[in-house]
Amino acid sequence: FNAQTDKSKQDIFNEYIQTSNLSNAIANSIKDDVDIKVAMKMLSIDIWANKYMASINPSDDEIKKVYETQSPKVSARYNLRNILISDEKEADKLLKTITSNKDKTKKLSQYKQFAKEHSIDLNTKNKEGQIGFVDANKLDKLLQEALKEKKEGDIVKVNIANIGTQLVYVEEYQSERKASIEEAKPILISII
Repeated sequence: FNAQTDKSKQDIFNEYIQTSNLSNAIANSIKDDVDIKVAMKMLSIDIWANKYMASINPSDDEIKKVYETQSPKVSARYNLRNILISDEKEADKLLKTITSNKDKTKKLSQYKQFAKEHSIDLNTKNKEGQIGFVDANKLDKLLQEALKEKKEGDIVKVNIANIGTQLVYVEEYQSERKASIEEAKPILISII
């Protein structure tokens, strides 16, 4: 704030006053609402917890001790692409066409093209099916099972009830490993 120009400081101050006045007016008009009372209590706990966690400053030796006893791990992760098709027969045709290509680069290129052309998943369609890295333990159980023992370049087919058929391309797999002390530090501090 102090690095701002005088005009910027005044603009920030004016915006704060306006926001504060609006907030007070709204709070007064719904002060007896049960949802507001519950939300305020929950927010108070969050604020207190964040301030408390910020006040904890364990030594490197304390963190190292907890690290050695806890042996934290980084979950296995997949870098995935997705094509979602409403019709299973159409999905089977696409899968057959893609897997008939033995060259990995061409296979991926064709997969990306089919994702743009055929997928009904609007979140990934315009990104060539790209989902990105996902922790294995956060995937749907059906997909976790289908991905077991799969390697980079493999495609799995999963039927999702009332939605369609998913063709999931494994772009990269990172197996579970021991976390470095730096990776685990935020979690370790919360344990201390």
